[in-house]
Amino acid sequence: MALFRHIVKGVFPGEVWTFGLHTTGSITLNAAQAAWVAAINDFWSTELAAVYCTDVEIQALSTAELSQPTGKQITRLETQVSHVGTNAAACLPFQIAPVVSLRTALATRAGRGRFYAPSPAVDQQAAGKLITTAQTALLNSTVAIFSAFTGAGLEGVLYSRTTHDTQPIVSVD
Repeated sequence: MALFRHIVKGVFPGEVWTFGLHTTGSITLNAAQAAWVAAINDFWSTELAAVYCTDVEIQALSTAELSQPTGKQITRLETQVSHVGTNAAACLPFQIAPVVSLRTALATRAGRGRFYAPSPAVDQQAAGKLITTAQTALLNSTVAIFSAFTGAGLEGVLYSRTTHDTQPIVSVD
């Protein structure tokens, strides 16, 4: 089974942001990249786009096949895209980024992962917390990524850079 690292690259005022996920599957690199592009199309739903100001944009999606025993990249593909926020409000500073938690069946630190989504628009928070609508949009969009992976024959995993083991992701929050 192949191990893949998927990366999103985007921009917002004066900054670049990225997040990544790992998957495993018995598919080609081209098929894994196509699945990643489809997954991010599903992720950037109308509801999620409304959470982000118009200066937030996803610009590139890449997938690299990794050697599981070493974690080193074997080969990589990149696709240019344009997914832009639709909220007319100003952006929050880049330091204010929502966290998506990834969980495996392991009840240890090794069983938890995370990624940071870009900073939302200022009207998507109240009293320093994301409003419920924004939380729900981010959660549903993240679930859509994993649904797209499953449909393409990929499984979302946490990959340990120290032990080079993978653990299937069983939930997100």
